[in-house]
Amino acid sequence: MQRFSWLAAFSKPYFISGNNVEVIYSPEKFYDALQTGIRGAQRRIVMSSLYLGTDKLETQLVEGLRSSMADVSRPELRTTILLDHLRGFRGSPNSYTLLKDLIDSKFGAYFYHTPNLRGLLRRVAPSRFNEVMGLQHMKIYLFDDSFIISGANLSRDYFANRQDRYMKFSNCPQLADFMVTLVETVSSFSFKATANGSTESPVAAKNPLTSKRASKTFRTTFKNVMAEFTSPSDSPSIEGVPSAHEGESGDQDTVVYPLLQMGQYGISQDAIVTQRILAQLGKEEKLFLTSGYFNLPPEYIHAILSSEGQYSVLGASPQANGFYGAKGVAKHVPSMYIHFAQEFLESIIKHGCEGRVKYSEYFRNGWTFHGKGVWYYLAKENLPSLTLVGSSNYGRWQCVITESEWYLVVGHRSLTR
Repeated sequence: MQRFSWLAAFSKPYFISGNNVEVIYSPEKFYDALQTGIRGAQRRIVMSSLYLGTDKLETQLVEGLRSSMADVSRPELRTTILLDHLRGFRGSPNSYTLLKDLIDSKFGAYFYHTPNLRGLLRRVAPSRFNEVMGLQHMKIYLFDDSFIISGANLSRDYFANRQDRYMKFSNCPQLADFMVTLVETVSSFSFKATANGSTESPVAAKNPLTSKRASKTFRTTFKNVMAEFTSPSDSPSIEGVPSAHEGESGDQDTVVYPLLQMGQYGISQDAIVTQRILAQLGKEEKLFLTSGYFNLPPEYIHAILSSEGQYSVLGASPQANGFYGAKGVAKHVPSMYIHFAQEFLESIIKHGCEGRVKYSEYFRNGWTFHGKGVWYYLAKENLPSLTLVGSSNYGRWQCVITESEWYLVVGHRSLTR
């Protein structure tokens, strides 16, 4: 679709059939899809999340992994799990303690640690608050050649009463290979957990926590290696743009553009492209944006207020904020997001945009809201032609968070519904 052809300047496009894409609508169905994927995987299970919870549902998920890895009829099966170090080792029990008994030559657990937090600061920064220095936030759940892209973590709330987005892609081997390579590459820059309670330093670069020099070298090496994922390749192209095709060409009605956001390494693909998407909206076009933690950076707000299209923005009500009812200082977090929403509303009024920019909040009794995404409607179209799905909250902290975002230019009508 010509309106979005410029995306190929930022990412290699993958052409797939919309018949292979399914939208999952509820946390329960998301959990069921994870269990089904684990039970059915024959060759590879690759999961990337912020953390793994420790309650009953998460334990059942781990037991499913244990059963699959022990199945002698699947000798080739390998599992890789990538989590964040700060979240994965917080408290006891934690993500690591739940996984450690599974770790062996066929099951690898990796914990990414931001190079921003080291030395005295690492020793004195309180738990939870140290996470503002940087996190591994990609959400990818892959089983053989099928996978789920989501913003949801592997935790009880996300399986029960925290609304998120989930999109399942079936039988897309080239995209699956891309994701496996992406997760394995980030894992090579992460700490590998062992069964005896220790962790091994990253294999791709020197431990970034040992010194300022090591941290700097780590960043440079990481950025150079990630260039493989942030530049279109030299493969055959359509309209001069590198591309990859899944299935028969006649069925390829949907284009997927994988983009990354790793601001602390100078990688800002997602931020640049999202800002351009927001800014290009035409007078008769519409865009819906949602974020569970609404705190758009100034450049996004400027893009919205300066364009001519119709915007509908959805955030979480204070009661639907994931920190609502928290103890200690964390209980004030919803108030911070109220402030961000108020600033946005004041900007809308100041620029006279009340007629075309609307802000609403999600509320559902007993539920929290973690959904994030963008839906772009072309002029005179009742269904979206572009959607963004992934881990990004489109927030001001994207400069320190490691994210993956997937842009879908959709030609399949049943998928757009």
